[in-house]
Amino acid sequence: ERHKVDHEGTVWQMKDAFIGNAGKDRNPEIIVMGGGPRLFEAELRYADGFATGVPFVAPYPDDYGKAVQEHKKKLAEFGRTNDKFSFGLIHMLFVCKDEDEFEKYVNNPLLKFFAATAGRLNMNDWDREGIEPVMPRDWHYAFKMLSGSYTKEEVWDIVDRTPPEMVRKTYHVGSPAQIAAKIRPFTAAGADRHLMADVSSLLIAQDPSA
Repeated sequence: ERHKVDHEGTVWQMKDAFIGNAGKDRNPEIIVMGGGPRLFEAELRYADGFATGVPFVAPYPDDYGKAVQEHKKKLAEFGRTNDKFSFGLIHMLFVCKDEDEFEKYVNNPLLKFFAATAGRLNMNDWDREGIEPVMPRDWHYAFKMLSGSYTKEEVWDIVDRTPPEMVRKTYHVGSPAQIAAKIRPFTAAGADRHLMADVSSLLIAQDPSA
């Protein structure tokens, strides 16, 4: 019973809400994904971990490592120095034979549309790559994208304005070994949990029995 939650929010209302079996024999882990000062404080005070995306939020291991250290400092300020707190990453991948093979896919409309709208969630982050963002600089999918509302013409306009270099910067690409080499620096920077999101199966035929 102590795991049930009532919440009267401005968007969601919950009565006797619970996760799983309400903690009768185990407590669920709560891993927070998102940004903003209020969410960061809530996760560091109460949650079991934090997760973000690579490369669309955290493309550089050094910057990610600095964020991990800042989080650990705040955890200590909140008296959680002995608590286990997980630092997770969701990696956007395109697994193929090697990096050269990926070149045949850099103009694919699906990959281009995702790169334009989510290759960097903060559109201004494209400046560091020397790429002008396709979407407006104040655009964020969570606030501005209304799925299913785009016309065919609008979709193709976005696709046509997306350069191949933006696609290359949106995914970890290559063989499993090449991708692992790109992920290891993030582990060294503090990530201890990794989720792989491989989009190659959308474009490359896969044999499930192989």
